Amino acid sequence: MQFFFSLSLYFLKKEKFFYAYIFFGFTIASRANFLTFVYPILLVYFYNELKTKKIKNFLISLFIVTFVGLFFYIPLFHLHGYTIGFLDLPYLTDSDENSGWYGGPDLTFKSLFPRFGYKVYLIM
Repeated sequence: MQFFFSLSLYFLKKEKFFYAYIFFGFTIASRANFLTFVYPILLVYFYNELKTKKIKNFLISLFIVTFVGLFFYIPLFHLHGYTIGFLDLPYLTDSDENSGWYGGPDLTFKSLFPRFGYKVYLIM
C-alpha cells in the first residue's frame, strides 16, 4: 500500500497524471483508509485551479481514483447485497464461538486514544 501511494506521488510530481490517478486508486483498493490521504492530496494539488474555477481536472482525478479504488470492492458489494454491511465487524464475546472474527478494543475515546498516541510516537 505504501508502494502504490509513493509511486502515485512520484507520478503526480512528474505530471504523469493518469498513472498517478491509477496508482492512487490502487492505494485505496489495497487499504480503504488511505482515502483520507489521497483525496486531500488531490485537493491541495489542484487548489490553484479550483481557486480560478477550473474544476474539470480535479473532477476527472476524483472520478478515476474513485472508480479504480471501488472496482476492487465490487465482489464485496455483491456478496453483501450492494450495501456497506461488510464494514460492520462483530465483536468477540466470551460466549461467541465464531473464531476468526474481529475482537479489537471498544470504539471509545478512552480505549482508542492510548493506541493512537503510541502509533504517532512510532511514526515519529
